[in-house]
Amino acid sequence: MRTPIRAIFFDIGNTLGTVDLKTKTLSPFADMVGLLKTASRFFQVPIGVITDIPESWELHDVEMLLSGAGILTFLDARGIITSKDAKATKSDGPQIFSYAAKQLGEETSACFFIDDNATNVANACAAGMSAIQKTKPGP
Repeated sequence: MRTPIRAIFFDIGNTLGTVDLKTKTLSPFADMVGLLKTASRFFQVPIGVITDIPESWELHDVEMLLSGAGILTFLDARGIITSKDAKATKSDGPQIFSYAAKQLGEETSACFFIDDNATNVANACAAGMSAIQKTKPGP
């Protein structure tokens, strides 16, 4: 029997929108803010992000990026997962995904992940998450 989904994670860049690393800004794709608002209200499960960040960034930089895009309010603070905090990137393997689930107190089998990169989706699945690849590069 499959475990019910009790947490949803999104990648940020090219999944939620376009990231400008120099200005530390996120331009969300057209319907993403509405999707997150609806998902948080409809599914009533924690929603987070799993993201690889530059070495010079900290969690605060990601929070500011998400806040500036109008997305932070729909996310569970415990579910904002960075490669720096997890000590692994999404392409390294299942470690960051297991870390993300643990931060929300869930088993990986109770988590769902969305990313535009096939390797990252495969690694989330290897960790035990359900995952889907966002195939369109834009909105």
